Formats: sequence, structure tokens, C-alpha cells
Amino acid sequence: MLYRYTTGDACGMNMITRNSHSLNEAFVLQRFLSASGISPVRVFLEANMGGDKKASALYFTTGGHGKAVIADLSVPEETLQRVLRTSSADMLAIEHAGLHGSLAAGMFGASSTPASAIAALFAATGQDLGMVGTSSMAHTVVEPAENGIRLSIRFPSLEVGTVGGGTGLPYAQAYLSLMRCLGPNSVYRLTQVIAAAALCLELSVTASMASAGSANFAAAHLRSSGRGPS
Repeated sequence: MLYRYTTGDACGMNMITRNSHSLNEAFVLQRFLSASGISPVRVFLEANMGGDKKASALYFTTGGHGKAVIADLSVPEETLQRVLRTSSADMLAIEHAGLHGSLAAGMFGASSTPASAIAALFAATGQDLGMVGTSSMAHTVVEPAENGIRLSIRFPSLEVGTVGGGTGLPYAQAYLSLMRCLGPNSVYRLTQVIAAAALCLELSVTASMASAGSANFAAAHLRSSGRGPS
């Protein structure tokens, strides 16, 4: 049995645990027998179907503990060639290859590296870092647009909050304030900020991988390790 809750600006995992336990005690244990004629032998609070802190096919298709958000942008051909040193044709080709690669690998979704952006913003804003696993499930799509491309990313379950837990720590409050993510309904702005940051990283990584032989991707990693040309 799966319960569903609305937790407002909190990620709400403690609320979910407390309320689920109360529902089990009050309804499942006390009323299930009279309603169904079946007496439960055991009632567990969590049997790992919830998918918290791990990738989950159920969470990817229906959403889970977090918020669902989509971010998208358009990039003209001139910008692709001048700034990102690639082309719309190459971007579409790498997206096509990546989609089939994701299917072959059995991934939930298709994306390059959203976990890097999510982990950074989670650490800065006092989120539970264990939830990076669930929150990083994403589906990135590259489509042809007039004189360029359109890039979008969908997160079905960003597990974030702007109240409760580590968000009350001084450093987290400072970063949340900087991003104007404090106050009622601020969690929705935070999901948008995180999705936008992840989308920018997807654009950068995909463009570098789409260059001939993925040379830009390889060169960037060699420079970062101190073994390549500056």
C-alpha cells in the first residue's frame, strides 16, 4: 500500500514517516480485519517500494517524494558554433546515440550528468544528500528548432524543501536567501533553480561530447587533471 501526501515547502520525510505510522496503527491494524475479514500478520512502515534515496521506475513514471519540474531552452546555431564549438546536427546525433545507450544500459530516463548540479545545490541549501539518487532521475531531450536546437530536461521527483531539516542551518539560509527561495511556496522556485542549473550543465556536457571525437570533452577533463594543454 502506498500513501500519498502534500508536504508544502518541506521535503517532509519526517512528516511522512510519522503520519504513515499513525495511519497503520489507526486504520490498518484496527479496521482492516473488520472491513476485509483478513488479519494482517505483520505491518511494516517501509517495504522499499517507496523508492526513497534510490532510482525507482515507479518514481520515474509517477513521481515520488519530490516535485516534478521541466526546464527548457533554445540555442541558435550561431551560438552553438561560436561558443559551444559544435552544431545542431552534432547535438542531435549525440542525443540519438545517448537515448539508445540509455535504453541498452537499462537506465531510468536519458541524461548526461544532472547529479553533479543537484549534489552541489543540495549541499549548499541543506538538503538530504542521500536524496540525490532519487532526484537525479531525469530525461533530457534535444529537438531541432528554427536555426538551432531546443533542449529540455524533466525531473519527476526532485526531493527538496525550503523549511525543515538542514535548510535551517545558517549557511543554507544564506544560499536560499541569495536565490530568493525563502517564504511560502519558495520550494517551487528552488526546484526551478535546480532544474535550470542541471539543464545548463546538460547543455555544456552534451555540446562538448558532440564535438568531433568528443575532443572537447576529453580535453576539458585532461585540463582539469593538469595533464592537458591549458
